[in-house]
Amino acid sequence: MMDNERIKLRILIPLTIAVVVLIGTFITGAFHLMHHSLEDEIDRYLTSARKVMKSRHHADVESLSKVIEDLTSDPRLQQTFAKDQRAGTRAILEPVFHELARNHNVTHLSLYYAGGKNFLSLQLPRILSDTLSSTTLAKARETGRLFFGMELSRSGAFCLRVAAPWYIGNSLTGFIELGKEFTGITREIPRALGIDLVTYIDKKYILRDDWEKTYSSRDTSATWDTFPDCVIIDNSFEGLPPIDGGSHPVEAGNHTVAGLKLKSNDASYCVAHIPLVDVQNRVVGHLAIYYDATRPIERTENVLIFLGTICLAIGLALFISFYLMLDSLERELLDSREKLVLENNRRLEVEQKHARELAVHVLDLELARTKATSMPPPTGRTEASAENRKRR
Repeated sequence: MMDNERIKLRILIPLTIAVVVLIGTFITGAFHLMHHSLEDEIDRYLTSARKVMKSRHHADVESLSKVIEDLTSDPRLQQTFAKDQRAGTRAILEPVFHELARNHNVTHLSLYYAGGKNFLSLQLPRILSDTLSSTTLAKARETGRLFFGMELSRSGAFCLRVAAPWYIGNSLTGFIELGKEFTGITREIPRALGIDLVTYIDKKYILRDDWEKTYSSRDTSATWDTFPDCVIIDNSFEGLPPIDGGSHPVEAGNHTVAGLKLKSNDASYCVAHIPLVDVQNRVVGHLAIYYDATRPIERTENVLIFLGTICLAIGLALFISFYLMLDSLERELLDSREKLVLENNRRLEVEQKHARELAVHVLDLELARTKATSMPPPTGRTEASAENRKRR
């Protein structure tokens, strides 16, 4: 019986190992597929976010350029500016600026003399005034043409600035500059794509007092001390965004990073980052894209559990089937062996019986032969034999 058990184990142990390896390989492969699927998903959102940002950026540049063209061609504005009448210029520009702020999210409108000195600046109250050292304006002065770029203020406001020379007739009279805050662009992306965005700015490029004066009234749910190296200037979450390690946002440095995963409360997020580069080619922060992958992960895990259960059931059914089949086979082998042993024993008994009978027969023959040899011949026959010899 021990030999039979060994036969069973020789088949069942490799079979069990093979089934376990197959199920493990399937589950591991499924998790890898889920991981790549989530990475592909966040890559699609990242690509879509970039496309939206690029398209909105170009649209904003075009719209602001058109506004500048309309303003510089306004005869009333040309007259008040040429006569250095700040009050008259302000009276003309303020209604225009408020309309632009309401309809186009414009945050800055500034006029400059031909030499670069500021003539008049209009900006929203939430935007703290800078020292008017605009790189975009400097480039417009240098090239004598319209120039645009992203600039970071001391307060942390990341703005698209469009500056252009102002010609009255053929004479360069001054420069005009419009600005639109970056949050005006990013607030459209969550609505369009169904994701969350957080804009982080590196602290080394801004001043704490200016940032707190500008953003303390905004609902960013973060203070200057929330993160050690960066601050939030825009946040589509209702509270603090999900953070990695409990104290730091997932930072991307100078590169775009996709597929990072973190958990916050009961939610799982995939995170990607787009570096924010200003007109001076500095990486001043990053735009974090948060994709809530909780439901896709739960669906995938449920599918994996379901399929894993089916595979386990199939494996168990195979194990039981093979066990029963092998058990039946072993019983048949055992019965056949017992029958074979009985048949062999019967044949052996028959052969032994025949051998004994043959031995007895041979013994009887030997005895008869011995008796025949030892008996004297008959008398008449002996005398006849002697007479014959004499005649010869």
